[in-house]
Amino acid sequence: MRKASCALLTIALLAGPGMAMALPPVTLSSGCSYVTAIDTQADQLLGLLSGLIDDLPDYIGVDGVDLEQAMMGDGIPDNYEMALLGAALCSGSADSDGLRAQFAANKAAYLELNDKLVEVVDILLGPSGTTGQSAADRLAAAADIFEAAGLGATPEGAELIATLDGVATQLNDLLADVDPMIILVVRNALSQGTLALFGDFAAAVVGLSTEMQATVTDLLADYQADIETYVGQAQALVTAAQGLIDTYDFGTENEVALQSLVDDAGTLIADVNWVLDLPSALSIYGGAKSATEPFSAAGDYDGDGTTNGAVFTAVVTENEGTRADFVAAASGANTLYPGNAGMPVAGLVGLAFLASSIALGGTLVIRKK
Repeated sequence: MRKASCALLTIALLAGPGMAMALPPVTLSSGCSYVTAIDTQADQLLGLLSGLIDDLPDYIGVDGVDLEQAMMGDGIPDNYEMALLGAALCSGSADSDGLRAQFAANKAAYLELNDKLVEVVDILLGPSGTTGQSAADRLAAAADIFEAAGLGATPEGAELIATLDGVATQLNDLLADVDPMIILVVRNALSQGTLALFGDFAAAVVGLSTEMQATVTDLLADYQADIETYVGQAQALVTAAQGLIDTYDFGTENEVALQSLVDDAGTLIADVNWVLDLPSALSIYGGAKSATEPFSAAGDYDGDGTTNGAVFTAVVTENEGTRADFVAAASGANTLYPGNAGMPVAGLVGLAFLASSIALGGTLVIRKK
């Protein structure tokens, strides 16, 4: 009888929904440092952006901002998806170790991006807090040095001089079209590390889902072809200028200035290429997809066959549940949430087998007595 009961118990368990989860069941705790950091930084960032973007929704709430699909949204406000991610990151389960490693890598990449942008702006505008020359002034000065050395008499030299003057003019015209206050704000934000203060929110956003990452990277994609063209032209200028520096004697002071400009141009090119390659280096949380990634609306965090979007509809839209309710339901910590059947048909069949085995076992025991 014991063997028969064990066999029926095994059938009952196998008949239920899949038990192997890529990520652990979680609940939303007020003490979760990841969620607190993400919420705080998101509120602060949207508060700053609200001065530039009209009718920008709040972050927290059922009507909160939903950035996926080029800001058309995926059906779940971002603060709910972020809460699910944050709760998983706060989990003490070893199943979340890989997730935490992905988050740390994405945050490190964002902070490095801040450093690269500081470097780029310092090269273009001159080092912050100094009287250093802008890139435009240095390019024009390099053209004058080459012209004074008589290189304008050669076709190659004349072409390089004209190109340097042209780029210098374009940079000056570009900066002249930008409000000086915007330049000051951006520069201060970079040099003072303001952007770095949003590291947790940025790390969460870029890895939340393919759709969310696309919203961010599509902003770059609109300009990527032009940027790559400019980088190619800049590399050609660097190569040509370095060849002249190595070939002609411009005097020590001029050679130092020219070599510094070429070196900075090389740094600028490397930084821009790093930024262009950044999207491919960022991790989407959860690795392999279920329907899509486990934190998106089309994803299925706990692998029970119900998408996160369907859970959100049942728990929040139809039954006015909270973020904590959604996190528990979507992650599998609470399978008896309002709007859920309670358990799939297969699971009910399994329980029926289990109940039958218990009843049968009890009957046989009674009869044996």
